[in-house]
Amino acid sequence: MPATPSLKLPRRALLRRRPDFETIRESGTRVVRASVVCNFLLREGHPAQAGFVVGRGCGGAVVRNRIKRRMREIYRQFLAPGAKAGLQTVWIARQNAARVAYAELKREMLALAAKAGWPDPGSPQGEPAHPNA
Repeated sequence: MPATPSLKLPRRALLRRRPDFETIRESGTRVVRASVVCNFLLREGHPAQAGFVVGRGCGGAVVRNRIKRRMREIYRQFLAPGAKAGLQTVWIARQNAARVAYAELKREMLALAAKAGWPDPGSPQGEPAHPNA
């Protein structure tokens, strides 16, 4: 019986250390939407990685974990496959992220990715989603 592919984002694709988050925040570019903020930085010699931040202002632990799971899943399914090597991103949920539906959160994350010059997930050639990127 063939092994089923993992539906989990690999650990090496996640940012874990505080200095990494701080470097991306301080040296990277920031793009903002109503529910999500994305800081990104291209770091040569590093793998493509993402970190997810949900502050206490978004709600209790259950709500924060739900938002984080949704953001990780959107990243894993739509953004990780097209991430350039060395592209490191920090996704920060804003307070109203707890009130938006999964589809709206996905739309906002994809819009931020397009602003950052990410390849369009629907484009077979992997062309940037934003023409000026």
